[in-house]
Amino acid sequence: PISTGDPLADARAQAASGNSLAAARQFAAHQPEDSSGSSDARLEAALAAARCALGIGSDVGNLSDDDRTHWRKQAFDWLSADVATRARQIDADDRATRDAAASALRRLQQEPDLAALRDEQAILRLPADEASGWLKLWFQIQELEKKAGRSH
Repeated sequence: PISTGDPLADARAQAASGNSLAAARQFAAHQPEDSSGSSDARLEAALAAARCALGIGSDVGNLSDDDRTHWRKQAFDWLSADVATRARQIDADDRATRDAAASALRRLQQEPDLAALRDEQAILRLPADEASGWLKLWFQIQELEKKAGRSH
């Protein structure tokens, strides 16, 4: 186990080492539940959870379907919270804040580890309630990206 004494640093180190499950668990244990938490940390947490759900990582081989569903839902919740934060940032008066939000939204659209949760055909293979949520989330991200482009 990686332990620096800083839970966020530990989670990041686990993720960098390819230990997606350990990273996701570490993020989950120390992740604030409200939207006031660090959006960057929440995005990193969402990526770790998504990797678990998709079977990416050296420590995810024994995850059950229920475990993968749990981490997929956790990824969705953290991404949704991140997108809500980015939406507020796009409405900010400060151009640098708006630009940072737009950059983060572009990253979501390009992040390879989210491809299977972004691809419409893959999403449609999920249970209907989950698929609907993911489709709405990606639509919201696209709309926010457009809004950010108009704000410049």
